Amino acid sequence: MDRIIKPSRLAALVLFIALLVVIYIVSLYKLQIVKGAEYYEQSQNSISTTSTVAAARGNILDRYGRVLVSNRVCNNLIIDSDELFEQDDPNAVILELVRSVRDSGGDVTDTLPITKEAPFEYIENMSELQRTRLDAYLKENKLPSTTTAVELMAAFRKNFGIDNNYTSEETRIIAGIRYEIKIRYVIATSDYVFAEDVSMDLVTKLLEQDFPGVEVTQSYIREYNTKYAAHVLGYIGMMNETEVKEYRNYGYPLNALVGKDGAEKAFESYLHGVDGKAIVTSTPGGTVISTQYETEPSPGNHVYLTIDEGLQAAAEQSLERFIKENNAQREIDNALYEANGQTDKILDMITGGAVVAVKQASRFASPVRPPSTCPRCAKTTWSLTPTRTDPCLTARFKAHTPPARPLSPALPSPLSTSLLLTRLQQSTARDATPSTRRRDTLRNAGFTPDATET
Repeated sequence: MDRIIKPSRLAALVLFIALLVVIYIVSLYKLQIVKGAEYYEQSQNSISTTSTVAAARGNILDRYGRVLVSNRVCNNLIIDSDELFEQDDPNAVILELVRSVRDSGGDVTDTLPITKEAPFEYIENMSELQRTRLDAYLKENKLPSTTTAVELMAAFRKNFGIDNNYTSEETRIIAGIRYEIKIRYVIATSDYVFAEDVSMDLVTKLLEQDFPGVEVTQSYIREYNTKYAAHVLGYIGMMNETEVKEYRNYGYPLNALVGKDGAEKAFESYLHGVDGKAIVTSTPGGTVISTQYETEPSPGNHVYLTIDEGLQAAAEQSLERFIKENNAQREIDNALYEANGQTDKILDMITGGAVVAVKQASRFASPVRPPSTCPRCAKTTWSLTPTRTDPCLTARFKAHTPPARPLSPALPSPLSTSLLLTRLQQSTARDATPSTRRRDTLRNAGFTPDATET
C-alpha cells in the first residue's frame, strides 16, 4: 500500500520550518541584544508633535462645470523655534534664510507694522490684526502705548540680542522675523508660516544643506483660473477683528483665510473645509518616523454659479472696447473744445457722466463710474453711458434690460451692461447723420446739440 506522505517531502517541510525558526531567532537576537540599546535610546529621544493638516477649500465653477477658482498644492517653510534658538547665532541664521528665500524669487511673512528702512516709522495703513498684535506685544513687554517705532526698534535690539554690527536694514529684517515668532507665544495662534509657496529649487537647497530651524510643509494656495468676473468671484484673505469674533464660533483658527468679497464670501460656509489633526513622530535630527492622523481633514464643497465663463468674457471684452472707443472720442472732442476756447464744455463733459474706467486695474478691483447729473431733473445717478446720454433715459433703458446671469448683489453685471451698451451703440449708429428732427428731439430732452454737428 502506497504511503500518503513521502519521507522526502516530510524532510523538506521540517527543514523549511527549522530554517524559518532560525531566521526568526537571529532577527530577534539582533533586535533585542545587538541593537537593543540603540533602539531604546531612539525611542526615548523621539519627539511627538501635534500638527494641523490643512483642508482644501472648495472649487468655484461656472454653469457648465468649467473651473473658475481652484487650489494648488504649495510648499511652505515653517520655523522650528526650538531648533533655531539652539544655534550659536540664531539672528545670523534668520538673515541667511531670508536671503535664500528672496534670492529664489520668494518673500517671507513679515507683518511688523514698521517701515523697512530708516528712519523707522509706523506704517499708515495698519490693519486691525497688526494693531491688535502690536498692542499685545507692547503690553507683554511693559512698554507704553505711546512707544515710537524708533524706540520699539531699540527694544528689539536689546530683547532679541541683535548685534550692533548689523545694518539698520538687516536689523529690521531680523526684528521682523523675531517679532513674528514671539507674537505667536503672546497671542496663542498656529505655527508661523515663514514663507509660502516656495520653489522646489529652494526646498532642495535647504534639505541638502540641512538648514537648521526650518521645516517644509505642504498646504494649498488659491488659484484664480480666469481674469474675468473678478467682482463676482471675489477673493480670500486673513480675518479682521470683526470676522474673528464671527467665525470663532465655527471653530476657525486665527490664521484661517476666509472669503472677503463676491462668491468667496457669499458661499464661505460651503467652500470652507475642516482642518485635520495629525501626530508626527520624528527624531531629534528632524527625520519623520511616523505620522498618525487623529482627525482626517474634510475638504470644502464645490460651488457652481449660474454664470457662463465664455459669455462673461465676451461681455467684458465688449465693454472694454466700447470704453476705449468712447474715451478716444472724448479726447478728440476735448482737444477741439480746448482749441476753440470752449473750456466750459470740457468741464461739462467731465462732470456730465463720462466713463472714466471700467476695466479692472487689478484682479479684484471694482469698476469706477463717476456720478451723472440729469440736466432736467437735477438727479444724480451712477451709470455707464456715452458722453451725451440723459441719466433719466439711461434709467429707462435699465428698466427694460433683462436680469443678468452673473451673481453680483452689489455691482451691475457685465452682461446687463453689455446689453445696455449694445442698445446705446445701435442708437448712436442710427443717429450718425444729424438732422433737424434729431436736434429738436435732443433739445426737447434737455440737451443742447453741439455747434459742430451738421
